[in-house]
Amino acid sequence: HQMHSAHLLLKTQLLVCKRHPDDIGKYKYPAYALLLSCLDFPSKEYLDAGDIISSCLLREKRLEFVHTTVDLMFNTCLVSPLNAEELVHEKGFTSLDSILDFYIQALNLLTNVKTESDESEKRSQSNMVTSILVHIVHLISGVSYFENGRSAILSLKDPHRLCLNWCKCIDFRFLHYHTNGCNLLKRYALEGLASMSKSEQLRDMLICCGVVWPLMNCALLYDPTLDSSPNMTEDFESTISQAEVNYQAFLATRALGMLCGVMRGDLSTTPNPSLCDAMKNILTPPLARMLSNSQSEELLRTLNLNVENPVRLWDNKMRAELVSFVDLMEENTRSVECEDIKAVLEACSNFEYSNLSNEVNIGGIYIRIFNNMEIKDAIRDIPDISHFARSLIQFIGRSIQKSDHRENGEEVTEEKSSNHSRVMEDDSHWLSISDNRFVMAVRSVLHLVQLDGIVDDVICEKQSIEVILSLLNLSQHDQVMDLGCDILLLMSPKKGFADVFADCGALHILMSTLIFE
Repeated sequence: HQMHSAHLLLKTQLLVCKRHPDDIGKYKYPAYALLLSCLDFPSKEYLDAGDIISSCLLREKRLEFVHTTVDLMFNTCLVSPLNAEELVHEKGFTSLDSILDFYIQALNLLTNVKTESDESEKRSQSNMVTSILVHIVHLISGVSYFENGRSAILSLKDPHRLCLNWCKCIDFRFLHYHTNGCNLLKRYALEGLASMSKSEQLRDMLICCGVVWPLMNCALLYDPTLDSSPNMTEDFESTISQAEVNYQAFLATRALGMLCGVMRGDLSTTPNPSLCDAMKNILTPPLARMLSNSQSEELLRTLNLNVENPVRLWDNKMRAELVSFVDLMEENTRSVECEDIKAVLEACSNFEYSNLSNEVNIGGIYIRIFNNMEIKDAIRDIPDISHFARSLIQFIGRSIQKSDHRENGEEVTEEKSSNHSRVMEDDSHWLSISDNRFVMAVRSVLHLVQLDGIVDDVICEKQSIEVILSLLNLSQHDQVMDLGCDILLLMSPKKGFADVFADCGALHILMSTLIFE
């Protein structure tokens, strides 16, 4: 009788809060301590499956009471941010963490374990438990927008447990079937990652709990033929519509960008080099660069289409290999607990796409594809032609220098992997001058020079002229030497090139080369 009376009082408060949010929002909610005392949940350590299933916390009346209590908590925080601070002050996150953990265990058992309850009763229980979880996750997501909310999570006895449960609300692997409200549970969990990622400690915990892999799976479910705009009136459903799947894919890529630390503005977070390197490896660098505010939708479209141009290379075969890898990583993360991000992401460094084994990516451009296109078509999608040209020159010079050291018997640092797409973004990457892909890089420079004036500013630099002249010394590689001569032939009539050529003493080098030949 007492619980019934208390339940009626809570329902009345909830009704007033929903109908008069502006008026109620002017006042601080005074009874959080009382509400939290109604949510005294047993510790996980003292419960087995039988205890959970038979617990009074899963009885119809008690479920309705808990549901109303957490719904009231959420709505009081919704009408006034000051209430969120008050809930944190009253140690509310400790209770919310316990409720979340208990009901996730309960939902796992209700949807997977055969009990004496009939199927309709179990589904009714499951749906009510899901509704409770939706309100808890929505509440935690909202409060964690504030710094003291994120601090409250970190001050929990075991914040790792909350992060692990948060991942479960995204991957749904603990469910045997989707319950009513699973659409909103996943949505609010994904939305909450935007706030949680603002904390470097929380971000690292989430990555160690394996949040990256269900986020990747969300992105791979995107349908490019539909709009990704959210349906803000989404109701509790046992199925997730494709429009909602698309919105969740958008939220997932936003979360990945924030976990990597590559977003800007209000979504900016501290850089995370370990995850950035992992994303470059498993998405390919051109696609990984799209994990930013302005390009997330384009990334989603690319992941679900066949694309081959100088900037992007992606097809169904690569997508299938990525799906298999993500599924494997998700399984491995569930079976092994790890608190070291580098250890969690270590497998990413060994991942490779089978059809990228002979591709070379220099300055963000796949040069095989670039060379096989008409130059005017090839440069259309390249955002910075000068950067591409300069990257080619630096790569060619580096490769010649390293090859010379090798021929002289000096120790040379090799590529990390001879069987992976090479991304020439630092000074350690090079190829032997006898490699056909080195010839491809030189040919790319010639193609750029053939389009009059487009990269003259780069080719007229002293370093570029010295590299081009060094090609003439590779007499044992006729094709490379011929390409170097063709580049000089096209540039020599230009005054800017001739002036720098003369000033740096290149004419003497050229004459010496001709005499030697």
